[in-house]
Amino acid sequence: METLTKAVKFGIEANKELRSLLVKFRDMINFCVEKGLEKGISSRFKLIKEVYQEAKQFGLHTHYVLNACEVACAMLKNYRRIKRKNKKVKKPQAKKLFLKLDNQTYKLVEKEDGLYLRIPAKPREFLFLKLKYGDYQKGFLKDGYKFGSVTINLNDAILAFSKETRLKSPKRVVAIDVNEENVTCVSSDGIVKVYDLKRVKTLRYTYYLKRKSIQKKVRNRKLRKGLLAKYSGRERRKVEWVLHNVSKQIIEDLPDSEFVLEDLKGIRKAINRRKLKVNKYNGKLQPHRTKPRKLLRRLNSWAFRKAQYFIEYKAKWNYLPVTYLDAKLTSSLCPICGCGLRLEPNGHRVMKCKNCGFEMDRDVIACLNLLKMKGVRFSPDSLRMTSTSDEGRGKLACGWCDSHQPLS
Repeated sequence: METLTKAVKFGIEANKELRSLLVKFRDMINFCVEKGLEKGISSRFKLIKEVYQEAKQFGLHTHYVLNACEVACAMLKNYRRIKRKNKKVKKPQAKKLFLKLDNQTYKLVEKEDGLYLRIPAKPREFLFLKLKYGDYQKGFLKDGYKFGSVTINLNDAILAFSKETRLKSPKRVVAIDVNEENVTCVSSDGIVKVYDLKRVKTLRYTYYLKRKSIQKKVRNRKLRKGLLAKYSGRERRKVEWVLHNVSKQIIEDLPDSEFVLEDLKGIRKAINRRKLKVNKYNGKLQPHRTKPRKLLRRLNSWAFRKAQYFIEYKAKWNYLPVTYLDAKLTSSLCPICGCGLRLEPNGHRVMKCKNCGFEMDRDVIACLNLLKMKGVRFSPDSLRMTSTSDEGRGKLACGWCDSHQPLS
């Protein structure tokens, strides 16, 4: 049995009293942060004990003190973590208007004109916020979900819903290889699916050029900072939208499956590894990057972990198990002869084995090696192809067979 949590956003109708409440909660957080820095406190319970009486001066319900201390402790821990690395960091300060409440503090109230979120404003005084929602949100208001904490800002209320799940016994195993331009899936019953991610790569490069232009042309520091934040948020939301749709499609196309993903922990460190070399300009021994700057920018913008995370939580939400396996050499070892020889490139994405002559697209090879590590026996001739990308449709020329025989 596993407990899964999902955050769901509800809209809020304009409310004048809410802004005043958010400002007071922000001031309470900053007050707790100052006390934590002054007393050297990082424990939430110690901080609550220290500020509980003084925080009543803000005139809010006592539950707000507990939640303000929780937020303040998270900020303090992050501040000290960065400071331990001898990095320059400003003292933590809450700037955005928001508040956080636990599930014992708020209540959903049904009225004639709609659904309201009731939260305490002052002792024995409540504030009612009318919620705006659609069919997606309605699905979480039914029985079977437990209410968690709520985070509120001027326009939205984000409610956490949780449910206990017992994972299903899968009918097949699906290996997934996440790449820059596609997600390749190979199932134990011989299905190969390729999902296009070229749009993510295009978005990354487009917004890189926008940021470069802003940094070059905008001289006003405050305006430049605001524009960079604006376009950074827009890029993140568009990339996440694409990844959400692709991961959703994978779960729908391959139901009743166990998903096997590559454990790519440490790949960022490997990409950015530096070697000590003598600087030809000053004669000093200094660390130098081992890859070209353009390649580093491209690889560091690769959203592989976010794609894996979306697949993982969507699979578990649908009661499907997820396993991570070591990704070392999965794209460069022959899955047939197991001789440990690297495959030689034969074309743009096709690899050929020196020993047994096996030839296949390198993304499919990675998936076959993951299936092999999982203990699935297979015959490459049994693979059949389904693709959501032009690149994938062209892969049939690599010798993949249209016939379908389950992998044994």
